[in-house]
This record gives sequence, structure tokens and C-alpha cells, in this order.
Amino acid sequence: MGSRMTWVAITLALVGTMVRWFESYLLGPDIGHIPVSNLYEVFVMFIWMTALFYLYYEDQYQTRALGGFVMLVVSAAVGFLLWYSIVREAHAIQPLVPALQSWWMKVHVPANFIGYGTFALAAMVAFAYLIKQQAQETKWYKLAPLWLLGVALCFEPLAFRQSQETGSSYWIIYFGISALIVAAILAARKPIAARLPAYEILDDVMYKSIAVGFAFSPLPPCWVRCGRQRHGAVIGAGIRRRRGR
Repeated sequence: MGSRMTWVAITLALVGTMVRWFESYLLGPDIGHIPVSNLYEVFVMFIWMTALFYLYYEDQYQTRALGGFVMLVVSAAVGFLLWYSIVREAHAIQPLVPALQSWWMKVHVPANFIGYGTFALAAMVAFAYLIKQQAQETKWYKLAPLWLLGVALCFEPLAFRQSQETGSSYWIIYFGISALIVAAILAARKPIAARLPAYEILDDVMYKSIAVGFAFSPLPPCWVRCGRQRHGAVIGAGIRRRRGR
């Protein structure tokens, strides 16, 4: 049931992305652009891409026990998007700034967020690994660092927050819900650990996710640098032609 709902959510996200892309051109030819150009749009991409990578590994290893952990960071990103849309009105389609009017950016951003998505997936699988490892632990002071780690992972989208003045009450509620969810996971760590796959599978999923992330992370800076060099060469050739006149 959970996997089917995730597939439905990914499909709706992709359909919404395509509609937004089409709508941007309806606003004006100079406004239309692929929806990967601002924080709102790339967070939508991060959400469906992370979920899609998880569903791939779920099918490969025939285990659904990790879905609850991976969906924590996906839900955290959705919570950030809600705040970003309501407080900042970031969902509005805006014209591209000149620096983003390049086809290199259309390759750079998706590649970057493939890395972010797989790194986030690996982080949540690592958290599940620690839950399984500490399943028999009874001393609260040894479990406290794990609780802090879980809350910190839920607060990962907060790194993209630019202002500390707006929406403070929202983030207080967000922190409270995150703390309660992680505390509930720790309280039920024994039955949860019993349902988690073997350590070898958890290791393999983490390794492959990190490998994909590192494979894509170095590419965007190289592409952007190549794009800048090409753009600079074009500008230089134009200047030389003008001087030749």
C-alpha cells in the first residue's frame, strides 16, 4: 500500500512539474523555462527523485522496511516546501535571471540533486542501521545521541532557510513533531529492528547510494566550468570581431 501511494505521489509530482513547465510558457516566451531554476522547483525534484531511488532499491532487495526511514527526510522536505510556499510565496513562476539562462544549468541542477537525493537516502538507511544496532540498548544516555541525530536529519531542509525572522512558530511546531517521531522510533526500536533487513543489505544500499551520489556530484561543477569557458570564448570572439571592424 505504501509503495503504491509513493508511486502515485511521484507520478503526480512529475505531472505537476510538466504542467508548471507548460504554464511558464503561457505567461510569456521570455518567462518560460524548465522548472529546475529556483529552490522551490529543485526541492520538488529532490522529493520525487529521492522517493524514486528508494523504490528502485526496494524492488532490488525486496524489502519495504526502509520506507518509513527514507520517507522521513522526504516528509521533512515537503514540510520545508509548505513553509517556503506560504511564507515566501516561492511557488510563483518568475522569469529567469540572466545567470541562469543557460542550457548548462538545465543539466547542472538535475545532476546535483541526483547526488543530494542518493546521499539523503544513504543517511536515512544509516540511521536505520544504527537503530538496528542499538535495539537492545536500555540506557537512555546512550540513546540520546541517536535521538539528536534523527532530529538533525529531519531538520536537513532548514539549511536552505535564508531568514531567521519569519515563520518561527512554524519551525517550533516542526521541531516538536520531529522530536516526537524520532522518540517514537527509539521507543519501538526492538520491533522495528526485527523487521529491518540484514546488516549486509543495509550496507549494500548505503554503499550503492553513496557511489551514485559521488558519481554525479563532481559532474555539475565541471559542466558549469565548461559552460562558462564556452560562454567566455563566444564573448571574446565577438569582442575581437568588433575591434577588427
